[in-house]
Amino acid sequence: MSKKLIIDFEKILDLSHRVDFFDAMTHPQKITVLRKLQTDLYFYEQNETIIKEGESDTKLFIILSGKVRIDKGDNDHTALAILEGGSFFGETSFSMATKRISSVNAYPETIVMVLTRQKFSELEPEIQILIKDKIIQKLILKLSQMNDQFLKLCNVISH
Repeated sequence: MSKKLIIDFEKILDLSHRVDFFDAMTHPQKITVLRKLQTDLYFYEQNETIIKEGESDTKLFIILSGKVRIDKGDNDHTALAILEGGSFFGETSFSMATKRISSVNAYPETIVMVLTRQKFSELEPEIQILIKDKIIQKLILKLSQMNDQFLKLCNVISH
């Protein structure tokens, strides 16, 4: 079961330097976000479920340390990706308020920072734009990767 963490702010700031989610923010903007989210840190044991496919939840998760495995399917899970510290996940449901399209499990132990839609709405508009830009960049990258995989599959099928 996940554990809510209480970590000294200086330690959170130190962890954030390794997280590219905050790269586009100025130092004061980063401090604002970290202070807003410092009470929303969670520790997950290896293989512990962070997100379950089909759930109605709109949180965005930022990996401060550890890794997660993205899985698709109920019984015979298909691993779609491994995300490392510095990445984030949950962007589709966060952006569109839809059910979770995949499951996410800690792999190994993982510390995440959680951004809710409520806390997002309390941030300055400039910071909201930076976060939205980061999400858009990730979605475009995922789309490009899917297109590449689709073309490779088409080439395999046609030969």
